[in-house]
Amino acid sequence: MSDERPALPERPLPADCCGGGCDPCVYDLHAEAMEEYARVLELWEARQSPPAAGKAGAVDALERLVRGRG
Repeated sequence: MSDERPALPERPLPADCCGGGCDPCVYDLHAEAMEEYARVLELWEARQSPPAAGKAGAVDALERLVRGRG
């Protein structure tokens, strides 16, 4: 399974908006897509980073030091 970086939503061209006050306008839809993109990108970036050592990692490191294997 591939975990590719999410694609940035394409920005609408000026010609994509008719100027008729549509609800939703293509610009509104793009703004919603950008919010979703930011959320999905944040989740994707979190998956790319190794987990922090946290408490368990600190305990393991301390035990290695105490045993002289650190």
